[in-house]
Amino acid sequence: KENIEIVNFIETVMGSIDKYAKQKDITLIFDTNKEECIVGVDPQALDRMCINLISNAIKFSPIGSFIYVTLMIDDKDVKISVADNGLGISKEDQKKIFERFNQGSKKNKHNGSGIGLDLVKSLVKLHDGRITLKSELNKGSNFTIILPNTKLEKEEISSVAELRYELYKHNPKDKITITYNRNGKELTTEVTLEETK
Repeated sequence: KENIEIVNFIETVMGSIDKYAKQKDITLIFDTNKEECIVGVDPQALDRMCINLISNAIKFSPIGSFIYVTLMIDDKDVKISVADNGLGISKEDQKKIFERFNQGSKKNKHNGSGIGLDLVKSLVKLHDGRITLKSELNKGSNFTIILPNTKLEKEEISSVAELRYELYKHNPKDKITITYNRNGKELTTEVTLEETK
């Protein structure tokens, strides 16, 4: 882990995936209650969590819609919410939404549920956090990552072996990637996971 300025971090993540949103004429809107906040996290894991949630929201949102990314900070928690007005997720599918390869009801291949959300949940747990979901069919979804608002007194070395194990459990072939530019460099980020046939 390391101490990062999380407001700028989230803005940078959103900027990196904005090109993908524009392909569907989707607007990403960011709001926060703090101008800046230093938090101790694993930046690679946080980047992956945020990109995964935002990319899922883009995938299941209609053309020309809005996705709201909200960062709320208090003395105890840092809450990152990704809300869309897409297809939504049924109550039945919400019960198993964080299971590997789950994409919701097979009756509707465009069901607005999650791909790779089991990985997000695993990474959140490694930060002693939790993830919540509020959703209704045809009314969109709101995923919220809640992390402890803690600052490292001394830069700690993250549990790389444990993190790599969480990533290794997912077959590398089961990935959808997005290529984007960050600081003038072309990068490819794994944002979602699908079961290959």
